[in-house]
Amino acid sequence: MTGLLVQPGIHIILLKINRMIRIIHIEGAGNDMGTIMGIYLAAGKSERMGTNKLALPLEGIPLGNIAMHTALASSLDHLAVVVNKKDPLDWMDPLLQKPEFKKHWTLVRCEKDEAGQAYSIKMGIQQAIKIHADAAVILLADQPFVPRFMIENLITHFRTQPCLFTASGYKRKPRPPILFSKEAFHDLLHLEEDQGARHLIRGKWSSRGHVVQYLCECYFLDIDHKEDYEKAKELKKWT
Repeated sequence: MTGLLVQPGIHIILLKINRMIRIIHIEGAGNDMGTIMGIYLAAGKSERMGTNKLALPLEGIPLGNIAMHTALASSLDHLAVVVNKKDPLDWMDPLLQKPEFKKHWTLVRCEKDEAGQAYSIKMGIQQAIKIHADAAVILLADQPFVPRFMIENLITHFRTQPCLFTASGYKRKPRPPILFSKEAFHDLLHLEEDQGARHLIRGKWSSRGHVVQYLCECYFLDIDHKEDYEKAKELKKWT
């Protein structure tokens, strides 16, 4: 979405346009498409960065907003934004908390800040179960270069060739964002500590999913260290 690369006021307008297109598309498609929830993992402690990485600016936009805008502009039916218990949300664009946007996402606070990514995933999956979602897409708040079409490809594949999981991939390795069907929810609710779903995808689920391969490594840049942030700033100049 090109709106993520311009001034905040402009990309909010583009986000509104994309939401309108999405509503028209869903209403014209009937009610048999199934509900797909996004789970936006934003509860990391940023320990390796040494500061709250979600508030770090990329071309004037706090990092944590970029992937969130992309998710909200996609065909996801709803977004669960999973944050730390005491997160003041000072990184979040205030416009996203206005009613016209707030109705499209739900804030989920982790009661156990020390529990790791597995706990964040569980919190998001519980929200997906509450709304009777048919699938959930796990998205990382520190992956600002994931394009909207990557999310759309996951959704399209699930609706045309349903399987236990559909992952994005680079060099044959599955990476987030990843879509999980509701049949995977039980196993995801039993993840432990900072485990994530990688061991399931590469283990017991290995023959039950699909990986959509991409050639651009920058889509998957995960900003954990200061070196990653410096690389992201350089990439942002060219995108």
